[in-house]
Amino acid sequence: MSDSDSVQDAVRIGGAATLLHIGLTRASFKRGSGAITSLQTVDVKIMPGYALHGAVLDCQLKYEVRVRSGRANVASLGCEYEAQFELPEEFTCTDTELVAFGNVTVLRAVHPYLRELASSSFARLGMPPVTVDLLKIPVL
Repeated sequence: MSDSDSVQDAVRIGGAATLLHIGLTRASFKRGSGAITSLQTVDVKIMPGYALHGAVLDCQLKYEVRVRSGRANVASLGCEYEAQFELPEEFTCTDTELVAFGNVTVLRAVHPYLRELASSSFARLGMPPVTVDLLKIPVL
């Protein structure tokens, strides 16, 4: 399946879905052994999961944000967000369409929350500004 097909699948569900809820369900921070400097690399790993329960699409998004200075870990953030979308009762979709919707629409909806959590939390730990990059979705 091409990126264009995935976006079309996401758009079909997105046109019918209603956002019910986005919320942080877990967050943990860990200080690494690296020195805090203004020259940092921020790595983000996203582990999404999606399940349809009747007319409600439950989305669980787990994130690992690692801040590095050179090769040393400076700090890390592990967190989980939950997002729920309601679909019309008569609406049907395939698992492929659900995954496409999750990987395009849901990630875009939740990503600003992750960016704010990382920025404000690392600042509270006394670190220089940490910015999680914008979400990168392939250009079609």
